[in-house]
Amino acid sequence: MSALNSWHHKVHEIPRAGIKQVREASPEIREELAHELAIPACNSLVADYRINNAGKGRFELKGRVKAELTRSCVITLEPIAEKIDEPIDCSFVPPGLIPENQTEEEEALAIEDLEPILQDRLDVGRIVYEVVAASMAPYPRIAGAEIDAAPDAEQEEESAKHPFAALEALKQQKRDEP
Repeated sequence: MSALNSWHHKVHEIPRAGIKQVREASPEIREELAHELAIPACNSLVADYRINNAGKGRFELKGRVKAELTRSCVITLEPIAEKIDEPIDCSFVPPGLIPENQTEEEEALAIEDLEPILQDRLDVGRIVYEVVAASMAPYPRIAGAEIDAAPDAEQEEESAKHPFAALEALKQQKRDEP
């Protein structure tokens, strides 16, 4: 994830009262993000958030991520619009305060979403990227698009009568070869 690498805040630049920020992705960032997400286009991306200094090296990030994406229908491959409007809510803490030996289940059930402060900065861009990626529909479909995968009734009946008919045909073909 490199498209949103510039969306970070140095810890020493955050005042005690916190900061409020609205970031809108440039066309270049949106193009790179679309490439990283393997989608046709990211038409807009806005992160509206607040970072509060919670003391003792902790910072709380709260806000919203809104995006308008162009996806491809998994059935027809036609373009389909998808809107994302999701909350952001996590805490940045020094790496030493994050439990190391949690099972996946314990981590998933944790009350707080703890993110490490690495290189003395809060990586808001990574959080925004993860929210967008996790919020995308796994199989976008245009309304009414259906897969016509029902087997022909005659074909189904024939294969049910002779489950090894194809194998028998191959054996016969091998016998007939000179």
